[in-house]
Amino acid sequence: MTRLSRLVGIILHLQGTRVIRAEDIADYFGVSVRTIYRDLRALEDAGLPIAAEAGRGYSLLEGYNLPPVMFTQEEASALLVGGALAEQLSDRSLRPHVHSALMKVKAVLPDEGKEFVEELSRGTSIHLRRMFPSDQDKANLTVVQQAVATRRLVRITYRNRSKRVTTEREVEPLGVVYYADNWHMLGFCRLRQGIRDFRADCIEQIALLDEQFPVRKDFVLGEHMETFFSGRGEFRKIHLLFQPCIVPFATDRDRLGFVEERKTEAGVEMDFNFPDLNHFSRWLTQFGDGVEVLEPEELRERVKKLAVGILQLYDKNKK
Repeated sequence: MTRLSRLVGIILHLQGTRVIRAEDIADYFGVSVRTIYRDLRALEDAGLPIAAEAGRGYSLLEGYNLPPVMFTQEEASALLVGGALAEQLSDRSLRPHVHSALMKVKAVLPDEGKEFVEELSRGTSIHLRRMFPSDQDKANLTVVQQAVATRRLVRITYRNRSKRVTTEREVEPLGVVYYADNWHMLGFCRLRQGIRDFRADCIEQIALLDEQFPVRKDFVLGEHMETFFSGRGEFRKIHLLFQPCIVPFATDRDRLGFVEERKTEAGVEMDFNFPDLNHFSRWLTQFGDGVEVLEPEELRERVKKLAVGILQLYDKNKK
């Protein structure tokens, strides 16, 4: 990277972040902190009003605005794909903002760039198959994002899917996370007096309150999620035998830790790594006698128990 490109990049960092440390800029560009100090002095000499806050970092003086940034075709294309994904992965509250943002991106492109992006838009289609059902007609994410960014309390009416009960709570939102095919709000629940995980589509009502809560220094979102995922249980090796005619129906196998498959005289053997045998056993029941669990034995027993339960259910209804 040339120095000119790095200087432009530093300007973009200053414009896009309220305060940023020289160390963070140096890490981003892979140069020394001393080099960044020299670059910042060069930008100041060129007339850029940079303010230094002791112990915090650097920022542009309040009220100073740089001209709009021009996107390259590649950057606009990346945003287009990201917007298409965001439209499917977000709820009703965010979709209009996605459309609005993409329109602004297209507006600043030169004519050839607009034509390129329009052709790409017509030739791009994204279809996500969700493993877990979700109510995407809810409109909670915008409020959740506002609450996280401004550290404001929210009052929610929350429906617990497993227990099928609804409670009203006041929550200090600490982060918003996407995993297991759904958005989740993590926050300190004042009702339960602890950190809780709320699926966004299970929030029946949400209100942003005026009260601002203090920073919880004992909570770091990244560390919390790392602990969460590492504590979900040890991954289990699963060995299955599929009948060849059933294999095309196992379209969502990648979501369950699929490793590899091998054709044998008996059929198609598949290996998986997955921690939740209960969930995996229920996934297998859709294939009936078209798949056999070779190992582990615990999974065989779980599938057998489910099969017996299904048989008893239909025998009972027959009577």
